[in-house]
Amino acid sequence: MVSPHLQAERDRLLSEIEHIRHTETVDPASVWIESNFQAKGEKLYEYYKLNSENP
Repeated sequence: MVSPHLQAERDRLLSEIEHIRHTETVDPASVWIESNFQAKGEKLYEYYKLNSENP
């Protein structure tokens, strides 16, 4: 048996997912993510940075 609280949260999250799929808007236009690569020794690391026009 599933907890009613867990079921309610699942339903809420599924509703949010559907809303995002229909509006196709996930983040503001003034926000973006940049990725950068950096080598340290023999390893290559990928970094992500969240940027905004209005920090």
